[in-house]
Amino acid sequence: MQRRSFLKHLAGAGAMIAVSDLPAFSTEKSEKFFPGRGKFERLNLRYATINIGLEKPFSVLHISDTHLAEAYPTESETKRLLCERRNATFGGFQETALADTLSWAKQNVDFVIHTGDLIDWQSEANFDLVRKYFGSALFGSLGNHEFSPDMWLSEPKESRDEEFKNLTRERLEQIYPFDVRLASQVVNGVNFVTLDD
Repeated sequence: MQRRSFLKHLAGAGAMIAVSDLPAFSTEKSEKFFPGRGKFERLNLRYATINIGLEKPFSVLHISDTHLAEAYPTESETKRLLCERRNATFGGFQETALADTLSWAKQNVDFVIHTGDLIDWQSEANFDLVRKYFGSALFGSLGNHEFSPDMWLSEPKESRDEEFKNLTRERLEQIYPFDVRLASQVVNGVNFVTLDD
C-alpha cells in the first residue's frame, strides 16, 4: 500500500490523531503570513479513538509531509535554488510549524510518529534538521522526498524505484536514527512498525 493511501486509510479507520495542517505560533514572522491568528489556532487536529483492549489508554500524534527545505550558503547552487523555490511553495514556515507541533505534542500526547517527507530533498542543512528533530521524541519512516538528492533537478533523473533509492539509501541510514527499511517501536504495549515499501 502506498504511503498516501495508508494515510487516507488510517484516517478513515480512525487509527490515530492526525495533523493535516501544522501549526505556526503567533510570532512577528508568522503574523505577516497568518494575520490575526492566535497561538495553536492553525493546529488542525482530527481525533479518533480505537479500543484495542489496553489497560491504560494512550495518545498518538501522527504527522507527515513537513517538507523541510533548507540549504546552507556553502551548498551547491542547485540546492540553494531548491531552497528558495520550495520555501516559496510551502510558505517558508515548515520548521516553525514542526517545532511548534512537537512543542504542543509534549504537553498533549504520549507518542509522535512522522510518516515521511520530513525533508523535501537531501541537503546538509536538511540532514541537520533530521538530526535535530528525529530521536526519542519522534519516530517514523521515510517518504520519496528523503531519497531525492535534488528533486526534478537530480542526475540521474529521479524515479520511484529501488534502483534510484539505492543511490542514497546508505547515506540516509547514517542520518536517520532508525532502520530506514524496517523499524519497530513498542509504546504502551502496542508495536508501531514502519517499513519502506
